[in-house]
Amino acid sequence: MPDLTQLIALGTVAYTVVNFIRYALATNWSSVFSQVLAWAAGIAMTFLVAHTDLASAFTFGSKNLGQISGESQFLVGLAAASSISIVYQFTKAVDTTQSAAVPALEFPASAKNQVQSTKPEDA
Repeated sequence: MPDLTQLIALGTVAYTVVNFIRYALATNWSSVFSQVLAWAAGIAMTFLVAHTDLASAFTFGSKNLGQISGESQFLVGLAAASSISIVYQFTKAVDTTQSAAVPALEFPASAKNQVQSTKPEDA
């Protein structure tokens, strides 16, 4: 039977995937791109750490991060990034002064203009 930590890790991935789908359906592309970037960074950092001397500091069952399969490392990266995304959302919810605010992840104005200029004009 998995312990509570493992269940929470899987739950954070599921919760973040649901939010990702909500952002996509609402065409909130900044949030969609931010989540994809967070997942990519989490997975990349997990693969990177798995190949360093730090891998032994992260144990999963009886194996360290460098000893588990690539698929398992992928899931660890997803769970790590999803957990941090939930912590960030919680911080935003309770920070009424916006002291932890960061700018939205958006295309620069010049890129937006190029995207808009390639769209067909409405008739």
